[in-house]
Amino acid sequence: MGNILRETSYPEEALRVVMEASDLIRPHLDGAPEDWRGIYGALQLHAAVTAAREGNEGDAWRYWGKGDQVAKNLPPNYVHPSTVFGRANVDFHAVSVATDLRKSQKALGLADDIDPDTMPSRERRARLWVEVARGHLQRGDRTAALHVMQMAHRIGAETVAYTPSARVVTADLWRNSPRSMRAETSRLAEAVGVATLG
Repeated sequence: MGNILRETSYPEEALRVVMEASDLIRPHLDGAPEDWRGIYGALQLHAAVTAAREGNEGDAWRYWGKGDQVAKNLPPNYVHPSTVFGRANVDFHAVSVATDLRKSQKALGLADDIDPDTMPSRERRARLWVEVARGHLQRGDRTAALHVMQMAHRIGAETVAYTPSARVVTADLWRNSPRSMRAETSRLAEAVGVATLG
């Protein structure tokens, strides 16, 4: 529900939903099963991204820090079966938060420290590269952004096609890249399903 609200431009409602869910779980965390704590951590990461997209840097890193603390108190290889919350996912969300805050240098530095093979799913690996592409695009490096988006698409074509931020990056690359990159950006746009007419 939070994802739907956030992606349809209702960030306050998205944050309210995840915080209400978080408040319901929090009193039961002591001695709770790992998966309860994993859900609680995932809610914190959702709140972090929502706050970051609204430009609320302090809140974004505060929520991320809560998720990070949950991951530190779970086994190192823990991955929630539904949300894929765990150490690697927390690290991935740090990149997302920094990118959404338009701190591209920080985002790319954080991404440099992540081993993509630790990502708990193909979808998360593809999304990590989408975030890296966003960071490069924010810095105006379209060549790097294109290269990384092509990697993301090879890893998870469906993820790239159905992730709004990936579609935005692809459309931006297609519309604004120099002529020398036009053929490559057009191929990517077609593969992702971004209109390339006109």
